[in-house]
Formats: sequence, C-alpha cells, structure tokens
Amino acid sequence: RLFNSFDDVPVPTILPAQEFIGYRTKIEFSFTDRECPLSLAFHERGGSSRRLPLPEGCVLASKEMNAAALLIVERLRTAGISSRSLKTLIIRESKSTGDRVAALYVKDEIFPEIRLDDIPGLSGGLLIYSTHKSPASVVTKELSRWGNVEIRETISGLNFHYAWDAFFQNNVPMFMEALTHMSAAIPSGARIVELYSGVGTIGLSLAKNAQEVIGVEIVPSAVESAAVNARENGITNYRAMLTPAEKIEPTLLDGADVLVLDPPRSGLHPKVIAMIREKKPQMVSYLSCNPETQARDYALLVDMYQINALEGFDFYPQTPHAESLAVLKLRG
Repeated sequence: RLFNSFDDVPVPTILPAQEFIGYRTKIEFSFTDRECPLSLAFHERGGSSRRLPLPEGCVLASKEMNAAALLIVERLRTAGISSRSLKTLIIRESKSTGDRVAALYVKDEIFPEIRLDDIPGLSGGLLIYSTHKSPASVVTKELSRWGNVEIRETISGLNFHYAWDAFFQNNVPMFMEALTHMSAAIPSGARIVELYSGVGTIGLSLAKNAQEVIGVEIVPSAVESAAVNARENGITNYRAMLTPAEKIEPTLLDGADVLVLDPPRSGLHPKVIAMIREKKPQMVSYLSCNPETQARDYALLVDMYQINALEGFDFYPQTPHAESLAVLKLRG
C-alpha cells in the first residue's frame, strides 16, 4: 500500500516468519507495582502512561530470558525496591551460544546493594544509573558490572562479537533470509559502501563476493567490533569507518557500484539523499525497519531510481512491525 502511488514498482513479495515465539535477541521490560506486587511490564501502545504487568514475562522472549528477568524482579521485590526507583530491564541473548546479558537501569544513583551476579542463565550483567530527565534507557553512570557482557552470535557461517549496548538484529533466522536476498541481487566483484553498518553483520556477509566493502557507522564501540569481526573471520576486503552517515565525504561514493542502507526507523538523513542524487551509485540496496520512511525516501529518488525488487520480511511476528528490502537501480 505504501508504494502504490508509484507507477512502476513491482508487486512486493512477503516472506513469513519462521518462528513466532521466543525469537527475540533483545527484550526491554519496564516495571509496575500499581495494583500489584512489583512486576515486569510493557507500556501500553498509543502514548498512554499505563503499564501492563507481565507476571510471566513475554512470549517473544525465550523461556531462559524470561526466567532470568523474573528472578531479578523477585530479588528487587524482596529488597523492597519500588517501581519509582526503576526504569527498565534489558535482557539480550545469543541464539547460537546461549550467552545472556542483563542490564538493569535504575533512577537512583545511590541504589541499594542487591546481588544479581548469581542469576542462573546469565553470563554477565550491569547495574546502570539512568537519569530521570530522559525517559529512554540512557547510561548516565555505570554502578557495577559482573561476568562477560559481550555477546557472540553466528550468522551465515560468520562469527560476530558485539557489546551489550550495541544494535543487533532481533530475529536471526529472518535476518539471514534477508541477507540471502540482498546478496543475490548484488553483482559479484562489486565495490560496496554501507551506511549505518553497525558491527558489520551485513557488510561482512557480503564481502566474500565483493571487491571491497566500506562500512560507515556512528557508534565507536560498533566500529571497533566490526574491525574485530572482520579480523577474526579472516576478511581482508572490509574497512570500518567511524563517522555519521550524513557527514561522510561524498567522494567516498565515487566508484561505488552498490550503496547498502540499513538506517534507523527515522529513515535517511536529507544529506544522505542529496549525496545519492549527486553521486548516482548504480544500485541501492535499502533494508528498512520502517517501510513508511522507506517509501518517503524513495519518493525523493523516484525520478532517478526504479525499484527492481521489493520484499517484506516478517521480522517481528505478533507485532505491527516488519522489515522491507527495496533494491533500487539507476534509471536508464
């Protein structure tokens, strides 16, 4: 529907999810003790301040993630800690190794001592003070950490390391499916520039059939992880750069055969759109977690590019969200 207003867009293919419960690699809980004992919770959709209790956790997380989260809540409840002192609890899990990391964000810099380093199923964790001035889970001060807070994952035969706070795909099997489709559309021996490259999962997966891949990322720890991941997988034609996508030198796109994009939900920065229009890479492979902003961005490129393939992937079953892959080629 979002692309119906464009004349020459192909009918999209929709690829269904392979797993419908327990698939997430990351889950972020809030807390509530309103009309119930302290409990995990989610915010109600639609901007409401109401929090819905989750006494058994969330079905989108694995049973091990839920078990660890529920034990942490039990410890907090026993210590008499109320939801007023708590912000969020993030649990991350590797689907290939079973590594699990917990990050408990609290609103009080002076926080009661509570033991969490013996929670079964966790390989590490952090206690983080996060200022009440921001509703988001931001790190104001790390209060303590224990164990190993780095996570390892295997994707398409490659081993990836990433930090506890790094972006990583939430549905590994569907992400591998999207990678297969991206790789099939890109010609062998291409010079690839990837913006919003994270820890290198897309670029390193494409590197085996490429002449060169340059990954551009704004987060320093992600760039460091991408370089480590390239080295540990023996990939020598990948280079990670630390810079915001909108601030790269436009000359970086000179001679690029393919531009790979995987931006945040807000979509492409206007300066990135301007660089694409100026440098005219032959192909743009645009993976989006927000088809609405993807369609908005394509409207700014439609006079120069045609969508050759449009595919939807059910990355987030049982939610209203999906991923969309659009393969754009320069018009004749």
